[in-house]
Amino acid sequence: MIICLRFFIFLCCICTNLSASPHVDFESKVLPSIALVESNKNSIKQDQNQSTSFGSGFFVKENGLLLTAFHVVKNASEVIIHHDNQKYSAHLLNSWAQHDVALLKVDGDSFPFLQFSPLCKTRLGQKVSICGFPFSISYTFNTGSIAAILTKSTDFLSKKLLLDVYISPGHSGSPVIDSQGTVIAICTHVMKSKSEYRGYGVASPINILTNIAELLHFH
Repeated sequence: MIICLRFFIFLCCICTNLSASPHVDFESKVLPSIALVESNKNSIKQDQNQSTSFGSGFFVKENGLLLTAFHVVKNASEVIIHHDNQKYSAHLLNSWAQHDVALLKVDGDSFPFLQFSPLCKTRLGQKVSICGFPFSISYTFNTGSIAAILTKSTDFLSKKLLLDVYISPGHSGSPVIDSQGTVIAICTHVMKSKSEYRGYGVASPINILTNIAELLHFH
């Protein structure tokens, strides 16, 4: 009886550790790679000041390569990356405007970074997580699933993922993380009504970004 009880307690401990491990992995492997992206743009009109917008981003290589949403840094005169209580300058290295994704080179090195999913496969109902900086205040960690895989080819929703994860302005550029802690997509838009502060997420899968592997290899 005592042996059976000890064995039951042992199994409970294993199950507890297994259920907690995704959270531990998230804190140690995902969070350190997330950054706040500040984009400053000169006003076209001389009587207006410089405009500033914010988004999210994540490092994909330790030498400072970072992915974000293209509309966050489009036409920016200055891009500043806020990471680990430090500020870094960055410049645009490549973009996939049709998918609203941009690759930046951040001045610095030895950054923690996220890995792409080896297969980059997505399926309906797949559980995902996102992490970013809504309203540029502090990071949030939200979970949900893939609600739809859009296949239209005539608009900006072509080949996009629709996520039933509530996201807000500022989440643009956040990574979409699978259960293994690897990146399968990047958040690009929020689908919401004018009266709402948050809505459903639209994301571009990593596997539709042509030559991304070559860019990461040669830079």
